[in-house]
Amino acid sequence: MKTEPSVSSEEIKNKINQFYGISLEQLNFVPVGEGSWCYWGQAQNDIFVRLVKDKDQISLTNGLIKLLASLGVPIPIPLPDKSGQTVVKVANFGLVVYPYISGLTLMKSDRTNQQVSSLRQAVGKMVGHLHSLTREISNQIELPIENFTKFQSEFRLIISPRNPIYQADQIVKDLLSFINVRRCELTSLVQVAAQLGANLRSREFDYVLCHGDIHEDNVLLSEKGNLYIIDWDGAILAPRERDLYFFGSESYLGLNKDNLRGYFASSGPVETDPVLMDYYTIEWALQEVVDYGSRILSDSCFDLDGRLDAWQQFQGLFEPNQDVDCAFQVAACYRRDTSVMNSSQL
Repeated sequence: MKTEPSVSSEEIKNKINQFYGISLEQLNFVPVGEGSWCYWGQAQNDIFVRLVKDKDQISLTNGLIKLLASLGVPIPIPLPDKSGQTVVKVANFGLVVYPYISGLTLMKSDRTNQQVSSLRQAVGKMVGHLHSLTREISNQIELPIENFTKFQSEFRLIISPRNPIYQADQIVKDLLSFINVRRCELTSLVQVAAQLGANLRSREFDYVLCHGDIHEDNVLLSEKGNLYIIDWDGAILAPRERDLYFFGSESYLGLNKDNLRGYFASSGPVETDPVLMDYYTIEWALQEVVDYGSRILSDSCFDLDGRLDAWQQFQGLFEPNQDVDCAFQVAACYRRDTSVMNSSQL
């Protein structure tokens, strides 16, 4: 998150001292990521701290992380507290502590094009290895399964003119005005998502263990040159396209050859299903609208600064070649060709 949560840094420091026995010299908020609040804790051995809203989900995620690490997936492992637990309750949040790894995400890396090409191939191999672990992991941990309905009901609520919360403050009124101008296109977008989802549920796919959010801001490059995959909260059993979608740029038409070259080296050549790639382009846009819209409307974890930041991020989704704009372009193709929507190829 880009703004601090409602719980104070002092309370977080006290909990870390109480449960982990770590006396922090400083705890600095780090404005990165979108799924949690992050901190750098300075001590004899520095730590990285995440504050998350869903305490139950992060407990399951930590179990998956521990198992994946034992199977060779490069991943930071949460530190246990004095009782052996990896999640501590702080106010209404869950707190997770990791060893601090100094570095930058691949998205923010200043490496040369040649170096980035090699790193992307390595990421592709890592994802291929992850997919190969599906049976071993799914036999030990119950994972969410793709049903092609995610974020659709929440999206409809966000764009609904009858949403009762729209009578609140100026930010909400601005959001409503913004949505009103685009309501027809937004309604059509979720309709296309639902229709594609229904057709995809009628088809058979090989489901693999997917990270679910494998963009380059979730790949950490340490100062020593090691790669780590971070942010596993979206792990899911789904068609491989759930991950391969992120190897593109604005759309799957720009699939990154370096990532795919590494993936093929690990998994062998595969063909991506264009309808799945279209569906995930649209689903990603739905998720972003729901995420930022919820922060503006109803999430008590965010103060005014957090809501204002979410409002700026929300508007940015609709800029040319950004997430919602790309999804609009994909959905328009299906609206123009209704025969494709009903095709048995779906």
